[in-house]
Amino acid sequence: MIAITCAAGVIVWSYLVAGVAGRLGQDVSSRFLEHGSVIPSLNNSALTAQSLSLWLRDSSTAQYARPYRLFVIPLDLVYLALLGGFLATGALWCAEALAWPDALKLWQWYLVLAPAVLYVVADTLEDVLIFVLLRSSTTVSSGLFSIMRFATAAKLVFVSVALFETLALGVASTLMVGD
Repeated sequence: MIAITCAAGVIVWSYLVAGVAGRLGQDVSSRFLEHGSVIPSLNNSALTAQSLSLWLRDSSTAQYARPYRLFVIPLDLVYLALLGGFLATGALWCAEALAWPDALKLWQWYLVLAPAVLYVVADTLEDVLIFVLLRSSTTVSSGLFSIMRFATAAKLVFVSVALFETLALGVASTLMVGD
């Protein structure tokens, strides 16, 4: 039941996050720091530490940094908890229906949980770094920016693996139950 509740929460929460972000200009609406590689309002300039610094100093966009930090990022933390909860509990639920080889039974929980846990860690790190970077009103640290972008890339890889794993375990467990 937890998996279904988390999945429903993810769907509902994604509309809430989009509604809040949509009121904060085109850049925040596109969630350019979390999903993109360009800054729409800067003529689709590549997202770099320098372009983010410019975005934070530009009077037409700087006004959105604080609401992005204080409203969108906390909402995203709830979203990632719901998605991580769905991916972890959904995968475990499906994995329980499968017959695992004796050599893997000890590691079953760790193997099944790893992608979801790694997704949550990477997305949380990304959100914390976005929060920190958006506090700056002048210059964005290239080191912190690079770590944030690494966390973004890792988040996308881990969520993809966790989604595929949950789907594959779901299909496999459905076929096993059908036998």
